[in-house]
This record gives sequence, structure tokens and C-alpha cells, in this order.
Amino acid sequence: MEDLNPLASSADTSDLREQVASLRKTLFVLLVSLVVISGTLNIFLWRQVHYARADLSGLRQQAGGVLADYQQTTGPKMDDFVNKLRDYSKTHPDFAPIANKYGLNQIPTNAPKK
Repeated sequence: MEDLNPLASSADTSDLREQVASLRKTLFVLLVSLVVISGTLNIFLWRQVHYARADLSGLRQQAGGVLADYQQTTGPKMDDFVNKLRDYSKTHPDFAPIANKYGLNQIPTNAPKK
């Protein structure tokens, strides 16, 4: 039916409109803040990626020398040592459990190609 007190109803309506306007302003401020914060985070992450790529290129140059040295000198010596231990474990049964424990009798499946 009809409202008996029209002044109270218009006061409630204007109060609700003020609350809705206040909520809209608050939502707009929050959305703008979210855009600013996410933009700042993206810029920060982009700079970190840039620095990480620069560090990686420097490390690749340093690692290239170490890797080449390993493949030329240290790698073959280590392979020779492991082969000698493998042969020793075949001739000395006391050393066989140690060789089995550390997998010296197994043929490596992921050895680097030469």
C-alpha cells in the first residue's frame, strides 16, 4: 500500500543515495590504487628480469671457460679414476659392496656426449 509518512521515505532514499555514491567513490579509488600497484609491481619484475638476464650472460661467459677446462682435463681424469675403481671392485670382493653402494658398477645413462 502507500507509505503513510512520505518525508521519512524521501529521507531514507536520499540517505541510501549518499551511501551508494560514497561506495562508488570508494570503489573507484580502490580500482585506481589497484592499477597503480599492479603497474609498479610489473615494472619492478621487468627490471628484475632485465638484471637476471644480464647476470646470466655474464655467468655463461665464465662458465664456458670452466666447462671447456672440465671437458679437456678434469673430465677424462675422473672417468679414468672411476673406471679404475670399477676394475678394482671386480678383482677385490671386499670393495664390491662399496662400489655397489655408490653405483660404480652401473653404466651411466646420462653421461654427456663427447
